[in-house]
Amino acid sequence: MHSPPFGPYKNIKGLPKTRWIRWLGTCDQQVEYFKPKELPDWLDAETYAALPSSLVLRELRYRIEQPGCRTREVILVTTLVDPQLYPAEELASLYGQRWQVETDLRHLKQTLRMDVLRTKTVNCLPSPFKFSRHGQSGAELSELLPHLASERLQRDARLRRR
Repeated sequence: MHSPPFGPYKNIKGLPKTRWIRWLGTCDQQVEYFKPKELPDWLDAETYAALPSSLVLRELRYRIEQPGCRTREVILVTTLVDPQLYPAEELASLYGQRWQVETDLRHLKQTLRMDVLRTKTVNCLPSPFKFSRHGQSGAELSELLPHLASERLQRDARLRRR
């Protein structure tokens, strides 16, 4: 029989209070997170009142070991608690893909010098990115993806050469 984990994150002030429920696998557990007893500064009273008293969540811990990068430990907390429907390896892979999309969007915003990306067309983009196609003015934002993919391939090639 397994017992609940008592690691370096137990009883640290400011962390949510939790109750261990069961192991789902190695470094994979189901826990219950409880609503804070007091209204946090960053939350309004109406939203706080609407929160459930607790949530059953899944905590999945895994390591990312990527050549050329430092090894990182990730703790993924999700409502996808069924390990049969959502295997740990697939969740970790999907989270990695999501993280890469976030990185690519950040790169796009930096390239375009935009604080926020709020458009589905390129009509408001700086002039080097405006172009017409088949006589139409403006183009789909998705048409910038080949440009981003090319930059990504070049960046990956530079990392492999290091």
